[in-house]
Amino acid sequence: MSSKKIWVSEIEYRADPADSKKDVIHLGLLVEFTTPEYWAIGYAIRAGLDKSKLAGLDDLSRTLLEHRGDVITRELDQILSKVKKPGDALGFLAAANPWSIHVSHPRLLDVPASVVRNVATPDQMVLKFIGFYIQRLQRAAQKASTKKSTARPRPSQTPPRKPSRTWICSPKTVFLEMRA
Repeated sequence: MSSKKIWVSEIEYRADPADSKKDVIHLGLLVEFTTPEYWAIGYAIRAGLDKSKLAGLDDLSRTLLEHRGDVITRELDQILSKVKKPGDALGFLAAANPWSIHVSHPRLLDVPASVVRNVATPDQMVLKFIGFYIQRLQRAAQKASTKKSTARPRPSQTPPRKPSRTWICSPKTVFLEMRA
């Protein structure tokens, strides 16, 4: 079976950028991929945030989170002139955003071609890829929760978190020219 390679990064708010576990708010996902015609970078942002988590934040942090889609759009606009080849964009975003608005280092994934079979546009592909990634996280979290282990997990064995069910807004997709 053939597959499609995509890059995926997670977007988070970290109250303490040095602590990837404490007071983290998961904001969304970024995907980067190519089609025969396009090099696409898309993202989907959580539709709503827990008001109780926002209540304890300072004004600047709260404003950043209220305008999270605009923040990611501006960050993406700033790195587009630097990218040279597919796979670069999310790496540049991660390097530029290790702070409170944190973009994770991109993961390269093989996605079964069947996930995007009969999908007409790159915008629709973004939704399919994000859905695939969320399902993958959910399966991993479910598998980790059913495993019974008395040994303390090492950091590389820490089970993935279970994503929220109601978090995708309309995606934003940026198309770049394919360069030879």
